[in-house]
Amino acid sequence: KKNAAFSFSLKQATEQPCKHVMNSTQTPLPLSTSPTWCSEDVNDDTKVSWRLDKVLFKGKSPFQQVEVFKFHTLGRCLMLDGKMQSAEEDEHIYHETLVHPTMLCHPNPKTVFIGGGGEGATAREVLRFKSVEKVVMVDIDEMAVNVSKEFLPDHHQGSFDDRRLELVIDDAKTYLENYEGTFDVIIFDLADPIVGGPCVMLYSADYYKTALSKLSPGGVIVTQSGPAGPVSCVEVFAPVYSTLRSVFKKVSPYMNYVPSFCDSYGFNIASETTDPAKFTAEQVDAMLKERLGEEGAKANLYYDGETHVHLFHLPRIVRVQLEACKTIISEETPAYHYTRAAESSESL
Repeated sequence: KKNAAFSFSLKQATEQPCKHVMNSTQTPLPLSTSPTWCSEDVNDDTKVSWRLDKVLFKGKSPFQQVEVFKFHTLGRCLMLDGKMQSAEEDEHIYHETLVHPTMLCHPNPKTVFIGGGGEGATAREVLRFKSVEKVVMVDIDEMAVNVSKEFLPDHHQGSFDDRRLELVIDDAKTYLENYEGTFDVIIFDLADPIVGGPCVMLYSADYYKTALSKLSPGGVIVTQSGPAGPVSCVEVFAPVYSTLRSVFKKVSPYMNYVPSFCDSYGFNIASETTDPAKFTAEQVDAMLKERLGEEGAKANLYYDGETHVHLFHLPRIVRVQLEACKTIISEETPAYHYTRAAESSESL
């Protein structure tokens, strides 16, 4: 998941290197007349910077660079390989959008698989549903998970301690392929597919076929599907939509704007039976009260019935791009994020 970034650098407002950022936890920044900024390239032409208050953790796991920063406006943020993954101030937008529409697609979800989700926030949202009896969360990076447990308490809010959660440190692809049971809901909260990244084949047709085989009757899957802006949607969002349609009878794309990602982000729900785009606002609000309890439904910061309807109404330019895409992601034809995809708006 998450923000389109080509490179990452810490630097002073004067564009000089930030020499005081070290490989240690809880690194306070020295007093300075000019603030320190964390910058990320959104694309070849656009850079975004956040004011940095504190470096909470910097380390390198066997899989990626893991960092937790405290930004002035975004709060505590997890970054992997220099790319924004989740920000304290707006993570609820992403996680409620990923989880809630999917959980409502199943009449009584009891068993849930989460691929990725190291911050624990996806598990947090799943465990709010009263019907849930078992959640298996599989993340490949133990350092990222442990760092999130320690430094991102507002993300997981104790979900790692819930007796219903089984945390497995493993490759989500291998684990699901070898799993002997089934799940009512499968949620892929994965890092974006980048060249050399560990998640590329978790967006492939073969893996979606595996996921379909691990669903119980009436089961549903959702995957975050990368940026969904008018230009960026052709990189991952459209190919994932096309690939899922080659496997599942019903695929429902939806999108939302996440400020810390500096773009709209896409999601795809797939099943053999249910189209959440047909849910009315009234139906969603009623289901939320039934599944979460009245107070639980009110506790949502972002998602409700009216928001649900909005999520599934995509701009015309994005709808056309999705329908025009015929790519089927495979080992031979992967889809990569952070590539300058050719503009395909000519089809409009």
